[in-house]
Amino acid sequence: MDGGRIEVDPYSPDIEPETNVRNRRGLCRQSWFIAQMVDSLTPVDVNFQLLIGGDCSLLLGAALGLKRVGRYGLIFMDGHTDFQTPETSASKAAAGMDLALVTGYGPDALTNMEGLKPYIRESDVVVFGNRDIEDRETYYAKAIFETDISMITLDYARQVGVEMAAHQAVELLKQRGVPGFWIHLDADVLDSAIMPAVDSPMPGGLSYAELIVALRVFLSSGLAVGMEITIYDPDLDPDGSIARAYVDALVEAFHHAAP
Repeated sequence: MDGGRIEVDPYSPDIEPETNVRNRRGLCRQSWFIAQMVDSLTPVDVNFQLLIGGDCSLLLGAALGLKRVGRYGLIFMDGHTDFQTPETSASKAAAGMDLALVTGYGPDALTNMEGLKPYIRESDVVVFGNRDIEDRETYYAKAIFETDISMITLDYARQVGVEMAAHQAVELLKQRGVPGFWIHLDADVLDSAIMPAVDSPMPGGLSYAELIVALRVFLSSGLAVGMEITIYDPDLDPDGSIARAYVDALVEAFHHAAP
């Protein structure tokens, strides 16, 4: 079922002095519209929602909508942890702060909309497949190490096998007692050799085969209530070939996933 299109305001690159974040007002407005849709469809009317959009700040609206309904977990599939804050971010863009914001780190204007802070508990988050940590001491988002967020790095996932690692992610959330979880899928979790159409491409990421394996586990767990797909940039894919390969992989993952 087509849930409709959410029109967003033009992006404002201005950094708001009060929050030290770009496009804060537009982001709050966008988040409210997304939350309205997620709230109205979860979890009774629609078993699974698929949100397709721009950058990772989509997560704020989805998380806000889920929090209105109840307590939900998050599997965060991303090449980065996105745990920057206005104090640590060089860009001041919410797309690099989204995981921090939804777990309550950052200005109240974004972390405490409708008085619902945090939208997702730290302990109900599993970061999956990131590959941006070379040195914990110099890591730009080291605050994440002081939280209760679980992390399954890509290196670890490959050591134990991606399928086993995905099952571990689901089991972690089951142990937390969440009734369901949302999946955040940033295209840059994929290897830049197959997914260069992103703003922060990195080599060594997931292959399509690995992505399909992981998603099948998550989607067939019986706990997945929705997923957002972010960061793919069509301007960097003029002939659409990257999109076609990406969509084919996603269809393959859904096709063989049955709760």
